[in-house]
Amino acid sequence: MTSIENFLNISISNKEELKQISKKIDEIVLQKTINLKESEFKYRTIFNASPDIIYVTDYHGNILDVNQAWMNKIGVKREDIDKINITDFYVGNNPADLEKNIQEIRNGKEIKGFEAKAKNIAGELFDFEINSLPIEKDGRILMVINIARDITKRKEMERKLRLSEGNYRLISESANDLIRVMNDDFEFEYINEKVHKRLLGYSKEDMLGKLSLVFIHPQDRRAVIRSTRDYLQGGMRSYEVRFRSKSGEHKWFEVKAKVFHDERGEMKVLSIARDINDRKLAETERKLNEQKTVKSERKFRLLFNQLSYYKDLFAHNINNVLQVIRTSTELLSIQLSEKESKGTEEVINIINKQIDRGAKLMSSAFTLSELEESEISIRTLKLCDLLRDSIEHVKKVYEERNVVIKEQCDNINLEINLKANPLIQDIIDNLLINAIMYNTSPQVEIIITGSSVVIDGINYLKIEFKDNGIGIPDEKKKFVFEGGNKNSKGSGGMGLGFSIVKKILDSYQGKIWVENRVKGDFTKGTNFVLLLQEIE
Repeated sequence: MTSIENFLNISISNKEELKQISKKIDEIVLQKTINLKESEFKYRTIFNASPDIIYVTDYHGNILDVNQAWMNKIGVKREDIDKINITDFYVGNNPADLEKNIQEIRNGKEIKGFEAKAKNIAGELFDFEINSLPIEKDGRILMVINIARDITKRKEMERKLRLSEGNYRLISESANDLIRVMNDDFEFEYINEKVHKRLLGYSKEDMLGKLSLVFIHPQDRRAVIRSTRDYLQGGMRSYEVRFRSKSGEHKWFEVKAKVFHDERGEMKVLSIARDINDRKLAETERKLNEQKTVKSERKFRLLFNQLSYYKDLFAHNINNVLQVIRTSTELLSIQLSEKESKGTEEVINIINKQIDRGAKLMSSAFTLSELEESEISIRTLKLCDLLRDSIEHVKKVYEERNVVIKEQCDNINLEINLKANPLIQDIIDNLLINAIMYNTSPQVEIIITGSSVVIDGINYLKIEFKDNGIGIPDEKKKFVFEGGNKNSKGSGGMGLGFSIVKKILDSYQGKIWVENRVKGDFTKGTNFVLLLQEIE
């Protein structure tokens, strides 16, 4: 119940009371009027001060009221608004969409974000985003309040952006390079599909949303990550990388990458990759040819050096063979002149064996020339038989010398698998002959021992040849196995023979060195140590 009704219910007893009631009613009406005017003032102030266009229409679209922003934009005076229907200003809209929105407003539905193009009385066109709110009472539309925001600049920017994107895509798809855009997780957001299909076979569906590293050769990923750190610090970074194609093969590309930020401030990576696969293949082929040339030159020089070795080997050893033959023939001549037949047969046997040795030497020289071009086979050798055969040979050759050779085969396996070749016999001969040649003692003593040793995890057969010869000074030991050094051991020169021995052993990872037979005194003779790899 209102204040007026309360007053009316009071029992009126006299005129004075009636005057008081009348006065009270006037005060209430005055206050209501003041409140209404204040409210209307506030509404009008906000209405006209709004930067957005506000206009009020009736059910049929006739304008009832507008704010100052509407008048400034449309150019119609307030006194003329009662002659205008709002549809007079709409242009370029889809009639069906416009009619649909009008009908929904008339049905009391609020419309938000409706975009429309309108013109002012000067014919200038504008783009608006309109929110419409129908005001109802008792199921009847009293008015429609419309708030419109000018989006002309935004629509123009969008149009230019679409045009720019269209031009960018046209250029991108017409390029010969791979153009990609990645997000801050390095996932592909854009690729120029036409070029990707041509160079790598991928479509957008194959790549968009995928991590870029997936398409990079595993061996190149670490380098790409390092390059990524560089270009994230600013500037453009260039690097070469192999991309995996859809068929599985890898192709070389030169990549330039740069960081940028889009209109929302989000970090992106622009990558442009140029196909350099043909160039890289040509470079690889050129390098291979260079390597082949260098290898051929090295091989030629090696063969040239080998020829010198083989010449010296042949000259050195064939001279020994011929010397024995000459000595034997001299003995034979003496015996024949003395008409002594005793021993003649033995001398002839020696000559025949030397001839056999010469033939074997020729064969070994050819074998040696192929050492570095063929694999060394694994052989099962009866080492004791080899040792005894060499001992028998050198004793007959130097039968005029008092030679005592002791071999301790009990310490050596009768049969053993070794990484060696037929020249092992020549090595043993060489060691024994030199032990006799460089020995001035009345009795030449040579002791051969064998044992198994493990060096750096490799099993070796160790054979030692100890003699009581003239020995080798410590300062000359390091020159014993150098080729062409004829003064490295005693008079007559042993260096050449031992250089060949070392070369043969090197060819199948064997080892040889020389020590003093008596520690600290080289004059007591030498100990040549030979290592041959044992194979399980």
